[in-house]
Amino acid sequence: GGGGGGGDSRFDSGGGGFGGDGFGGGDDFGGGGGGGFDDGVRAPDRTRTMRLVGGVEDASSSSSSAAIELDDYDEVVEADLSGVVSVAWTNEERRDGDVEAYFASSADSSDSSYSSPSPRDADRAAAAVDGLIGAVRSRARSLSDFTVSARRVLHRHPELMYNESVTSGIVRRVLTDLGVEHTSGWARNVHPDRIPGPGGHGVVAHVGTGGSPCVVLRADMDALPIHEETEGVEDFRSANAGRMHACGHDGHTAMLLGAAALLKDVEGSIGG
Repeated sequence: GGGGGGGDSRFDSGGGGFGGDGFGGGDDFGGGGGGGFDDGVRAPDRTRTMRLVGGVEDASSSSSSAAIELDDYDEVVEADLSGVVSVAWTNEERRDGDVEAYFASSADSSDSSYSSPSPRDADRAAAAVDGLIGAVRSRARSLSDFTVSARRVLHRHPELMYNESVTSGIVRRVLTDLGVEHTSGWARNVHPDRIPGPGGHGVVAHVGTGGSPCVVLRADMDALPIHEETEGVEDFRSANAGRMHACGHDGHTAMLLGAAALLKDVEGSIGG
């Protein structure tokens, strides 16, 4: 993922990692160095079918059908995003007293001539931390509908590594609606001879007041060459035949957008 330096919080949503002859480890469906779901990308006519019935996975081989045309995506995505926008976080200029108290106590304790705090100061700092955690949790709960809606839009429009043009567009659209500054064009494919797709669909967003520390939050957003036949989710089942968010990157990206919305709301209180 991109994003070095700078004094703000950064949200890096890019393609999956790559190692050896296969996908990178972690959430990228297997280990690097010859492992992973490598043959699914090198032979795009081969895919897997995943059927979820009562939470039990039944995976079998299947021939992929033609992917949805990109022009068709525009109309479908626009309709899906209208639901996200309707529940998007409203970025009003509000400053929570608990948040202000927490960062004020942090600033007070940053003096280089540090000495052990008095019991009263320690109690005040602990109360500020508890208040901050409570405020953040409350706001996070209020973002539930937004996060669920964003995840379902992403799940309906899965794309493979280095080909996430629509996914990147969705992320950028939501960040714009949230008033979050961002740049795109990151995570270009430097191994086009091994993995198809141009890349360059990564998005880096910035939230904060500058200075340090700089905290990076990151999510992958690519899907897998799996045909979805999940039951009971007709409203957000994959609209791209032979492609599915089967390893959770739709959820990861949606949660990162939720974090962006939450932090944007307290941006003026962020010490970094």
